[in-house]
Amino acid sequence: MRFEVRYSGGSQYMVDLNASKCGCRRWDLTGLPCMHAIACIDNRGLKMVDFVNDCYKKTTYEKAYNEIRNPMNGPAEWRKTDHTPIKHLKRETNLEGQKKIGHNQRTCTKPPRKQSIDALEKVADLTNQHLNSKQPINVSAEATIDHHNEINF
Repeated sequence: MRFEVRYSGGSQYMVDLNASKCGCRRWDLTGLPCMHAIACIDNRGLKMVDFVNDCYKKTTYEKAYNEIRNPMNGPAEWRKTDHTPIKHLKRETNLEGQKKIGHNQRTCTKPPRKQSIDALEKVADLTNQHLNSKQPINVSAEATIDHHNEINF
């Protein structure tokens, strides 16, 4: 069964109940029906549990934990190999054009570059300008949030 779900804001999604798919992809990614699919399932009077992925069902849980799994022994009990242990490589970091092993912002003794400070100040200015304006924040193509905390679809 295929449906086209439309909202008053103009957005629309294709829902295929047989394939457990929706245009928003939330159902595909989570295995749980999205709000578009729920609207279709409810409209047809079908059972919601029939459209939930098997990984969420009690029978799958029981199969996964049916066998007894004993804990592993600690490292002292592990089998020894003939191979040398793998060593962790030190990463080369690049902080302000300085390629030194182990060099990072936390341990650097040089003052930060003026460009970095200027960029941060510019972001702060833009943020303050936005907070002082009465323009709504554009969250996505379908919704905006105005300064009265209302979400408009």
